[in-house]
Amino acid sequence: MNSQASEECTDPALPPELLRLILENLKDDFPSLFSTSLVNRVFNDESQRLLYRSIHILLGPNSRGKHPLRTVLNNLSLARYVHKFRLEEPEYNIIFDYPALVETLQSNHVQNQVARFQQLQGGLRSMVNLKELSIETDKVDRWKVLNDFAGSGAPQLDKFRWMGNKPLSSSSSLQELSAFLARQPRLRQLETELNNRVSKERLPLPICADLQVLMGNRGAVEAILPGRKVSVLVWKPGHLSKELRALKVLSLHYLGWFGSMAPVHEMAKHLHTLRYLELHNYNLESISEWIFEIPSLVGLVVADDRNRRRYADTSLRKSKVDYFFEICPTLQFVAIELSASFKVPSRNFEWWSRVASLSDDPNEPEYRRYSTIEKIIYSPG
Repeated sequence: MNSQASEECTDPALPPELLRLILENLKDDFPSLFSTSLVNRVFNDESQRLLYRSIHILLGPNSRGKHPLRTVLNNLSLARYVHKFRLEEPEYNIIFDYPALVETLQSNHVQNQVARFQQLQGGLRSMVNLKELSIETDKVDRWKVLNDFAGSGAPQLDKFRWMGNKPLSSSSSLQELSAFLARQPRLRQLETELNNRVSKERLPLPICADLQVLMGNRGAVEAILPGRKVSVLVWKPGHLSKELRALKVLSLHYLGWFGSMAPVHEMAKHLHTLRYLELHNYNLESISEWIFEIPSLVGLVVADDRNRRRYADTSLRKSKVDYFFEICPTLQFVAIELSASFKVPSRNFEWWSRVASLSDDPNEPEYRRYSTIEKIIYSPG
């Protein structure tokens, strides 16, 4: 009788499929997921699947205490739950962080960090379901951590990001990058930075032949884009022309307050199939000088990280947007970022549409979040 009662207590009240749907509502509530993992075996499996699905670790002298990665490395059976892994190793500044310097000198931090990276190398290979890997470091010897992705049975990634924490860092060399990417035939999204001096070199085909999204600086774009039918390019910044004809989405950023901007006025005539264009810190006046050269443009997003390159008066913005619709017959909407003083969580951008612009009623913009606009621009197809 006691044995039967014990079995009833350990059996789940719901099928695993329904339990999984319920626990999905707790995916960001880690204390609650930890509590549900203690209920029984089925709850434990489903809770751990969410607890360890995404891991983000900051590797540095101030990183201490318990962390999901440490748990995974000590129990590699949990590694199968990891789908996203991000590792940050910030530059260590001893000038402005005296307490951290003292700790480093007293705790043999350098030796400990090397040991932790060696342990991580063994753990990555056990993450057989890993789909997204992001590593941010300026230390070139960290490429050794990717050796675990060699050979059969290694994780096959959908997204890979390797960045230095300094602007335009050359933390990754094209030779080392090529060796890793050659073992990732399923990769669809790549973000990295390469030194502009190696831009004459090219990532050989058929490596990343099916790449769909490329993000990076000029060195990365000029080394990786040629010969590939990338549909989304995020440029930070740079200039190419030959392969731009296949792009459907283009996002152009800037580097710092006094950073240079990509010469989009020179690129426009090559953007034959572009549908969506996202520009950071370009004023509306300059855009009007070349936007008509993009024959298939459907949507224009004008972001303003510097909070200064916009008309203060809504009527002036409307006048300029109406002119965009007049000179661009395919353009359907223009989204303009609000100034910081007018922003609220649900109103980040003014949304001007061609349909509203052609109506007889006085035209006032709608207001939309960037997350909503982002789905329109970057959704597949």
